[in-house]
Amino acid sequence: MRSLPGALVLILISVGAAATTNEQSEVLVPVSSDPAQPSQETPEAGDTVGVDYEVEFEGSMSGKLGDLIVESSLLVTLVHKKPATVSALERRAVGDVKRLEAVLKSDGYYDGNVDYRIDATADPVIVTLTVARGDPYRLESFDIVYVDERHDDDLPVSPQELGVQLGRRVRAPDVVASEARMESILWERGYPFGTVQDRLHVVDRITHMMRITMTVDSGPKAGFGPLIIEGLEDVRESYIRRLCPWEPGQQYDRRLLDEYRQNLLDTFLFGSVALSTATGLDGAGDVPISLRLAERPFRTVGAGLSWSTDEGFEVNAFWEHRNVFREDEDLRVETRVGKIEQSLATLFSKPRFRRNDQTLLAGVRVLRENTDAYKETSLGSGVALQRELDELWDGKLGLTLELSDITENQEDRTLWILGMPASLVRDSRDDDMDPTRGTRLALGAAPILTAGDERNAFVITDVAASAYKSLRRDDRVIVAARTRVGSIFGESRAEVPASKRFYAGGGGSIRGYQFQKVGPLDDQNDPIGGRSVFEVSGELRWRITERIGLVPFVDGGTVFTNPDFTTDEDATIRWAAGLGGRYYTAIGPVRLDVAFPINGRKVDDTFQFYISIGQAF
Repeated sequence: MRSLPGALVLILISVGAAATTNEQSEVLVPVSSDPAQPSQETPEAGDTVGVDYEVEFEGSMSGKLGDLIVESSLLVTLVHKKPATVSALERRAVGDVKRLEAVLKSDGYYDGNVDYRIDATADPVIVTLTVARGDPYRLESFDIVYVDERHDDDLPVSPQELGVQLGRRVRAPDVVASEARMESILWERGYPFGTVQDRLHVVDRITHMMRITMTVDSGPKAGFGPLIIEGLEDVRESYIRRLCPWEPGQQYDRRLLDEYRQNLLDTFLFGSVALSTATGLDGAGDVPISLRLAERPFRTVGAGLSWSTDEGFEVNAFWEHRNVFREDEDLRVETRVGKIEQSLATLFSKPRFRRNDQTLLAGVRVLRENTDAYKETSLGSGVALQRELDELWDGKLGLTLELSDITENQEDRTLWILGMPASLVRDSRDDDMDPTRGTRLALGAAPILTAGDERNAFVITDVAASAYKSLRRDDRVIVAARTRVGSIFGESRAEVPASKRFYAGGGGSIRGYQFQKVGPLDDQNDPIGGRSVFEVSGELRWRITERIGLVPFVDGGTVFTNPDFTTDEDATIRWAAGLGGRYYTAIGPVRLDVAFPINGRKVDDTFQFYISIGQAF
């Protein structure tokens, strides 16, 4: 069923020979509810001259139907467009009567009527609309008749298969939805040309019942024919064909067309994807499918800037090619230069590696990191397989190798670090940069072996969760929360390399405290890290205008010496609170946060500033 603009209503039309004294045939007629295109009356004056009036309703105005009547009234919608005269106002009221009676019929009240009266002596003029619904009409029978009786037995024969319930009030949207459902079933079960040919509605005015007969032309049953692809320039056609979810000759199912379209859009290789079904069958009795594609530019250059009072400025830049070997492979070179970190990394991903739900990941990184806790210079590489387990869950298993030179408390160690990280992620958020609803849960574990100046073995575990809830339909007020816990098992804190321990504090952790400064400190007030960590944050994201937002927030957490969240040192949970500003752009919100420690120490600053792109979590 094609979609029709506006509200769909049932209009009574007498068909003489087809009706008895108490029955009438009905047809569905679309009636626009768009006040920009009034079908009955056009305002005759501007906003500053004319008749000033108010609208009052009487009668049956309860429930959703009452709300719909008010929303459909042009008297209400155009109240600020003053008619030039009382006569023009009356014409507007007459048009509303016809319009609102059609709304009543659309909801199953065929005897409903609307009347009006105008009190021209009042100032402003009062227009009163009196609504009488009458008794509802209910569905007595719903028959499905096929033009060609040679179709298979897999097509609907009862109204229940179309979501239609006998005995319920007859509503035009429900009837139209049954037609759309009928055509969807045809297209999903091998009938590409199936259509609802006709629909007859007979109303019994005495019993207040309706009988509906739907006439269906299923057309021939067919399979998928040849796939004709046009528009490719740099992407390999063989790759595009591998993304196709059906085999030639397989029974036609329109849902597979939708799946194929989404598969192609998910590659981000194409600006447009147009799939169409031929108007007839080929010689083998199958229906050919045409695919027209328009490729997007594959190369991207970008840069970003962030600043905070504890970490200073950080500049990052990247170059990316998203079709480097013509089959959606992504090659990205990125660099970060800041007070704490300077790095250069090359990352590669190949989607649909060996199977459609699996991605091959690989990368090499050179890193120099200078923090109050340690200094590290390293060369690392890694490879991983990431697999979509279902619609929400992803799993990843990898292998990493690093050569690191780590300096802690004037002691230098050179280590080979071999890791096997594994993770499970469940993500139902509606957006990565600025989520308004959904949750994200990440479970991680990484066995680590070190060699070189020291030989150790330990396991790092980490669990992070976040949740988002919209408090308003327009998503202008969002409650966001996150938590993180982690533990390291197998070695003492001193034997775990400083770069692999847990730390807390800073813009991506507990705002209001310096980078890595929450938790145990040494005699010089430098962080020494720990083997377990706990963090929690809450935000109220209030979008005041389309561009501007405010975000009050609270962060808390600490680091513990032992993996079981115990310690012989200071284990106080450090809390901070603050207020953030957001400037919303097409690529995500620009974030400015100011945070203040609540139970800080003498070593902690009075406040911290953070500026970056994207939400804090």
